[in-house]
Amino acid sequence: MIEYLLKQLLSFVISVVTLFSSESRYQQELENMPTIPERVIGKDLSGWKFSTVLSKTTNEYYYYFEYPVTNKEQPVLLCIHGFNTDATVFFKMKSLSDKYRIIALNMPDRSSLYQNNISDFEKILDDFCTAVSIDTISLLGYSVGGGIALNYAATTTKVTVNHLILISTTIFGATEQNKRQMRGMADRLLRYPDYKLYALLIKGSAILKKMEKPEVNDDVPKDGIVIKHVDWYKQILKSFYWYDASYDARRIKCKVSVIHGKNDKVMNIREIDATKKALPDAAYFLLDNAAHSLVWSHAQNVDEIIRPDGQPDTKPESAEDQ
Repeated sequence: MIEYLLKQLLSFVISVVTLFSSESRYQQELENMPTIPERVIGKDLSGWKFSTVLSKTTNEYYYYFEYPVTNKEQPVLLCIHGFNTDATVFFKMKSLSDKYRIIALNMPDRSSLYQNNISDFEKILDDFCTAVSIDTISLLGYSVGGGIALNYAATTTKVTVNHLILISTTIFGATEQNKRQMRGMADRLLRYPDYKLYALLIKGSAILKKMEKPEVNDDVPKDGIVIKHVDWYKQILKSFYWYDASYDARRIKCKVSVIHGKNDKVMNIREIDATKKALPDAAYFLLDNAAHSLVWSHAQNVDEIIRPDGQPDTKPESAEDQ
């Protein structure tokens, strides 16, 4: 994962890549990057349907996957992916389709609504929900998508969020360590032109694949990890720069479930402490043999935890448990 890469190899990789990157080559590659619909061509969708909707309000196109169900009146589960994954990371959650109408949204690579503010995501999700005519959802956020989901659940006035599910994530900006990590990464990366940032993403991901341990590789959904346009990464880095999610956490009124992997190297298990302080009434689930990509590798456990009538095998922790 790119977050893990930046923690382990930041100084070395950035220095090497930015020094030797060819502007003409990477600028051309950046300009000719495949669009979201083009990335789907030839991909095994495992029964999922890829759809496009045009917003009549903003003229923005939204791309999403939906698992076919016979009953369109089933509750909607809207899924938000992370920093360098796309909506295909949720494909193994199709087992929940007997209880939910599952919609996995590809957050826009580029958008006129991106103005480098966390509130931009509220506008996008409101706009998308209006475009597909949904007004009540359960909302699942994975990794950085958890920060987007938390903010949306706390701020939207157009959509009712009945259940907030946070997977492999944290309360962004709630601790000094997290602030330093997010701002340090942004300060280092945002000073480079787009083509150098793109080169770093390409080279860094390749280096990471060679250095990861086998058990980490087995845990990562290869098809779900994609290099997107740099506008997406810049939007995340800038919008999360000053964001302290603890303020939004206090505004959450719906049911909250937090799921974390004990072996997560991206969002360290210590991040749970900050989450428990911000969301003391949430149900917490710690999966012993899971890492960051548990939404893929441990989809069955996630199913058991969030299934409306399910009784999860994993005992939930209380807010006081450590």
